[in-house]
Amino acid sequence: MAWQKRGGGGPILKWKDFPVDGVIEGKFLGVRNGREFQGKMSRLISIEKSDGSGTVSAPANTVIENNVAGVPVGAMIRIVHLGMTRGKAGVEYRNFDIFVDDGGATGLPPGPSVPPTGVAALESKLVNAKGAQVANLMIDALKAKYPDAAAYQKALGDVLKSNGIAYGPHDDEVPF
Repeated sequence: MAWQKRGGGGPILKWKDFPVDGVIEGKFLGVRNGREFQGKMSRLISIEKSDGSGTVSAPANTVIENNVAGVPVGAMIRIVHLGMTRGKAGVEYRNFDIFVDDGGATGLPPGPSVPPTGVAALESKLVNAKGAQVANLMIDALKAKYPDAAAYQKALGDVLKSNGIAYGPHDDEVPF
């Protein structure tokens, strides 16, 4: 029998001390309960960092939890800290871009930590605006209907536009 450690361990990162555009990248170990804070149970995400420096845990807010829901333990993920943002109701919260490795279709290891471009950037905007569950359903439906990459990208841009989500310098074109 081979034992694998799951979740927990390592220092707990404080997002307020983490730079905007800072990146944590590595193997997803899961989300777990932390300690009680202000009458609520805190949640922590744990990642085995890809640079070999060990495991780190960080507070998992709603943005993080929604975007890692369904991600299998052991998957490679990248979290980009976007800093504070104000929601539609006027409440400030920490925002993040969350990326999950698709299995390395090229067979090459993940590249350097860079923001997504092209279709990935459009998909990220949809996830941030609609939440992971709704956005992933929309994305899956569009991919099924538009197997051609260019048609899919145009349809995704149309969905963003029809939902009032800014995605480029002009409202009528996909900028990629």
